[in-house]
Amino acid sequence: MQLIPILVVEDDNAALDFYTKVFQADIKKVHRNTTQISVQGYAIAIRKADDRDACSDEHGIILLIETAAPDVLAEAAIKHGAEKITDVDDHETGIRAGRIRDPFGFQWILSTPAPL
Repeated sequence: MQLIPILVVEDDNAALDFYTKVFQADIKKVHRNTTQISVQGYAIAIRKADDRDACSDEHGIILLIETAAPDVLAEAAIKHGAEKITDVDDHETGIRAGRIRDPFGFQWILSTPAPL
């Protein structure tokens, strides 16, 4: 069993371009209006909005990427059109994290892994 979040966007080509450039996503398979990508080994599907699956102005999903270099990832995202929500900085929980909103309205937390 695998859980695959589907991000519905108006411009799927622009979304795929952003995710491959910023998160080094790999395109895994394409089926009609949905493209499955892999981000750090995890599957995410990108779907072009249509009559059945419309884009929402209020996205109810926040995605978390754990990486050794959240600063680098945040800089790349902003360079490619993301909006900074919070700076990447050190937290009292032992992580270094920040938050961006990608050009398609989805929020991403970019964080070092939480200590055990």
